[in-house]
Amino acid sequence: MAKVNPLEFISFMTVDRIAIKLFLFGACLLFLSSGIMAWAQGSSATSENIPRVNLNSFREKNRILVGKLPVMVTPFREYTLKAGASGEIEMYVPVKTEKYEAGHRLAGIDAERLKLDQELMDISEILLDEKEIPQWHLQRKSQIEQLEAQLTNVKSERMMAEQMVRDPKKFEGLFKGSFDAERMKGENLLLYILKREKDELRLKEILSFMNSDRKETLEIGELKKKFELRKLQFEMRMKEAYLTMPFAGQVEFLFPFVEGERNYIQRGMEVAVVRDMQKINGLAIIADSRLRLLEKSRIELQVETATGMAVGKYSKSVKKEGPTGERMVYSFEFPPTYGNSLQNLLGGQVDGRLYYSMKNPVRIVPKFLLVSLSPSLFRVEGWGGLVKSFFPGHELVHVGLSSVAVGKPVQ
Repeated sequence: MAKVNPLEFISFMTVDRIAIKLFLFGACLLFLSSGIMAWAQGSSATSENIPRVNLNSFREKNRILVGKLPVMVTPFREYTLKAGASGEIEMYVPVKTEKYEAGHRLAGIDAERLKLDQELMDISEILLDEKEIPQWHLQRKSQIEQLEAQLTNVKSERMMAEQMVRDPKKFEGLFKGSFDAERMKGENLLLYILKREKDELRLKEILSFMNSDRKETLEIGELKKKFELRKLQFEMRMKEAYLTMPFAGQVEFLFPFVEGERNYIQRGMEVAVVRDMQKINGLAIIADSRLRLLEKSRIELQVETATGMAVGKYSKSVKKEGPTGERMVYSFEFPPTYGNSLQNLLGGQVDGRLYYSMKNPVRIVPKFLLVSLSPSLFRVEGWGGLVKSFFPGHELVHVGLSSVAVGKPVQ
């Protein structure tokens, strides 16, 4: 194998290193020169001759598109009617989408049994006035007579015992040989008198209460309250059994009612949805903080319907909790004229466009056109510089989603 001279090997290595360093140095010079040329072109972009654009060739409008976002179209009010009881359901109206007034009955569950219960309740109310209350007065009179008889007996026994204490010899022969002979002597007789006095006092208190108006007020009031409680419970059953319109609106039936057959339903099943269509709102989540800075009274929401575009005005904003925290939700109210066209959009999300209204008419210029004419100027001075250069004497009014609004010449 041939031997390699160490000095020749080192010289070859030195030459290779010098060539690599020269190559890297040249590449750096080329990069710096290209950067200097780009900076020079950018700095002179404002001074170069930029072609003017005819502003009148763009449409004049009074609003600009500022955002696209999903929208949920909702009625003013919405309520789901559910079965309050289990049983046979009977429809009182045609099973189709219609409008009804508040309080209108739509269906009933086991209505025949409820009619019988209603008749029994009416009879009970009549009996309360014509039987139970008069019967109470009779019972009260009978109780008072019984108590008065007891009081007379107790009083007679007490008076006789007192006479025996004053003249025991007179009554000695009366109890001679009887079992009460020992009880009717001495201290036992005095204790008997005290007991009779207590019984007499207690009976007088009871009779005083029985003859008072307070007893009549309390006990007759109790009878009436018990009946009122039964009546309230029956009214609750009526509300559960009858499906009634909670407010005026449009009804959409959910229960699969089959005509010509007996239809049964379970408690809690959804029967119909009632919607108040006097107002229709569009709800949009405003996630972009820049949109929240816009003047709310000048924001409009536009959605597409089968008959054209529907435009709603800003109405209110609320904060709602979401999976990622609080979210700002804007509500837009659509005029009643769009009611029929917006019905097909209820209950789901649709694409919406957010517009910002201008105080004066403006020209809407596409962003891509301005940037394509002078990208370097846009990088240096932004949208304001582009408007100033292409449309001298005009001003940038607002920056939208895909276009800019250019105003009339500044006076």
